[in-house]
Amino acid sequence: MSGRRSDGFTLIELLAVMLILAMLAAIAIPSLSILGARPLRAQAESLASDLEFARVRSVLLGIPHRVVIDLDGGAWRVEWLVTEAEALGQEEKADAPAAGGFDARGRIDLSPPRGETPEYRPVRANVGTTSVLEDGLVFSRIDTTEGPVSRGTVAVGFERDGTADPVRIVLADARGHVVGVEVAPLEEAVQVRDVER
Repeated sequence: MSGRRSDGFTLIELLAVMLILAMLAAIAIPSLSILGARPLRAQAESLASDLEFARVRSVLLGIPHRVVIDLDGGAWRVEWLVTEAEALGQEEKADAPAAGGFDARGRIDLSPPRGETPEYRPVRANVGTTSVLEDGLVFSRIDTTEGPVSRGTVAVGFERDGTADPVRIVLADARGHVVGVEVAPLEEAVQVRDVER
């Protein structure tokens, strides 16, 4: 008489399958969480890139720049401190001082400014257009030296030498992911970091 054949699984086989599924879940679930935060991180990287652009451009041109952030509208844009003619790229007089205050002969012009007073205007480039956060993403708050701001408009300014006050811009999504974009003046860097709400 031959041994009986069983059509089911043994307990050990079931436990082995359960163990394999648990290990796969332990690897896959954190990856899914990271994938869910990818749009948030991409927007934070885009904002950080514009902040770094404004910082570097302030140093290269010797003209203050700022990034204006509309917390309520979920948008931002890069601006610089110039006259309307300068903003439009129109020619100035040959003896007029260039950026940094020097005239064509290398002398510093100490006379009071003539004509139009410089104002912050959008930078003429794709960076100067208003960028808007994707659907489901918001500016949670901006931590400034004067305290957190959660409504209205905040300008992150860079002086001629690229210095700025420390600031952290906190972005969040509907799933609870939170990312901060930090302007670190001592490190002269803009960094994206995970933060707590």
